[in-house]
Amino acid sequence: MIALILRETLETPGKTCALITPDRRLARRVSLSLRRWGIDVDDSGGQPLTELPVGTWLMLTAEMAEEELAPVTLLSFLKHPFLAAGMPPEELRDKVYALDGLALRGPAPPKAFRGCATR
Repeated sequence: MIALILRETLETPGKTCALITPDRRLARRVSLSLRRWGIDVDDSGGQPLTELPVGTWLMLTAEMAEEELAPVTLLSFLKHPFLAAGMPPEELRDKVYALDGLALRGPAPPKAFRGCATR
């Protein structure tokens, strides 16, 4: 409904319109609806951080810290391309698999860094 109103307004020469809302999901839905009609809008709210690669990596970092280096979240964090810092992906993968085999397999280690040190 909102997208239709905005579209009708934009079809009138010389008219402009704006949607101002704190609801990011609503703004995204309206933007996608307008795009179907070939109307590209400037969404000043930007893209949610969680939808960007760096946001995914930051969320993994927070989960890893919250779960005190639990093996599954630690491996997810270590496998993320941002951690490679220029290292070829296959080299990073080989190093992570080696760590997994040497330190994270078997009985669950104690939490946090002391769990990695006791292996």
